[in-house]
Amino acid sequence: MKHHYRNLMIPLALVGVMLTQGVTAAEPLGVLGDPNWQRDPGVVLTSCVEQASCGCASSGCGCASSGCASPSCGCEANCGCGNCCDSCCCGGWLGQLLQPSDHQFDGFISPMTNPVFFEDPRTLTEARIIYLNQNIPAAALGGHAQVFAAQVRAAITDRLSLIATKDGFITSSNPLVRDGWADINVGLKYNLIVNPQDQRLLSVGTTYELPIGSTRARQGNGGGLFHAFLTGMTELGTDNH
Repeated sequence: MKHHYRNLMIPLALVGVMLTQGVTAAEPLGVLGDPNWQRDPGVVLTSCVEQASCGCASSGCGCASSGCASPSCGCEANCGCGNCCDSCCCGGWLGQLLQPSDHQFDGFISPMTNPVFFEDPRTLTEARIIYLNQNIPAAALGGHAQVFAAQVRAAITDRLSLIATKDGFITSSNPLVRDGWADINVGLKYNLIVNPQDQRLLSVGTTYELPIGSTRARQGNGGGLFHAFLTGMTELGTDNH
């Protein structure tokens, strides 16, 4: 059989304050551009603001530019806004539950082949749309099958992430496989070794395939499937991964 894989990675942009605490004496660039902004001298700024990961450096992190969000999100101290903060600094409930993707290994590329079982070891928050086309040989009555799916990964902490690697809808012109829904595969992944200096990463995880797909599409069989995996990546030389 010939396998053709085409995919498109679409990272989910999370707008929120990074929960990892760090202290810096630098003022965020966006704040310096706001003449009405004054930082509370008793408040320290976090590395999140300095690095603009919450979007403050581009749109300003003052208390008047876009209206004050509720201080219950706890970001007013991080942004240095006193009693309130702009919406750019508060990611809402989604930003408080999830972490952004780990950008210490941006030189690596997620696997293209065998996307269900070849798991990226990085901690990612993303939605990855996948299209698969499979030509079926004449010995199996010919035709082709196509899968339209989306993988979802959500970083719970800087090392632990929730992954959903298999789902989607199957279309087929083969008489043995009819159109229907695929099984759903969900699990957890954890970073065992994180070495950004040497660009080395090792992760372990497990998934469970829920047999809830359409039997007419040759899915939904058995009592489910557990899959344990170990995945890693390293840099070879200066530019090879």
